[in-house]
Amino acid sequence: MWTRIWILSIILCFYVSLVNCSSIVSLDTKKNVEDSIEEYDSVEILGEDQGKTVIGTVVPSIETEEPSTESVTFYIRGHNYLTRNEPVEAERSFNTVIEIEPEFARGWDGRGESFLLQKRYKEAIKDFDRALTLKPNLSQAYAHRSIAKLSLGDLIGAKLDADAAIEMEPESVDANIVLGRIYSRNGENDKALYHHNEAVRILPNDGLTYWWRGRFFRDSLKLFDQAMLDFNKAAELDPSFAGIYLDRAILKIIVDAEKDTIRTDLEEALSLAEDPELPDIIEQSKKLLDQISQGS
Repeated sequence: MWTRIWILSIILCFYVSLVNCSSIVSLDTKKNVEDSIEEYDSVEILGEDQGKTVIGTVVPSIETEEPSTESVTFYIRGHNYLTRNEPVEAERSFNTVIEIEPEFARGWDGRGESFLLQKRYKEAIKDFDRALTLKPNLSQAYAHRSIAKLSLGDLIGAKLDADAAIEMEPESVDANIVLGRIYSRNGENDKALYHHNEAVRILPNDGLTYWWRGRFFRDSLKLFDQAMLDFNKAAELDPSFAGIYLDRAILKIIVDAEKDTIRTDLEEALSLAEDPELPDIIEQSKKLLDQISQGS
């Protein structure tokens, strides 16, 4: 079972290209917009600071592990903090879980998730390693470790972990999205599309599965109509996620949409990114708004 669908998206990257964009703004402005977006190409955020992954909203079941009642209380509290995007508080709760029950694998996995949200990827990997030492069949730890490895640019390691997660849990949304991103980066678009479609099939009522697939349609396949449909569906299902509006604004620039509609999406992204603060979205939205204004 997955945990918050948004952690992957907070961590995986803004992989955007406007090379073929014949935009509404001047050529010089388009070059500036492209440069501002490409700053995010080198980091796979599971949208780094975009605020989300497709890690569901349910605390994972504890299955055969038998932690104490006290450690379960802090474990649930930690996941609640993660759901509210409060990773430092989550880390403290999982620290308590580990202190009370150091052999409880899911406590280490939970703290690893809190490190993911803080972009402390190497520390996260150590916790996922420990979780898997304690419970080698903990599929979610493989999926989470694949996110951390992808964020560090270790595509081979990320793929091995995502494959392992899917072998144990075929409906792992995180692992499917990680594989979708990896295959996309490797130019294996048929495989990438399969995994993005799987994520949508598994969680059809979560906007972020559509958001990830929409980005794939836009950036890799250049299928802009399909991308717009997915972004619109994502906004309908998850209207509070800032990254959707920013990505839809970028798509609108590419397809020469009306400037006012682009500005509306960028302003919505800025508003939603204020609390909790998502610095990358704020910076990117402001840059694009400035570029649009300069092109007027």
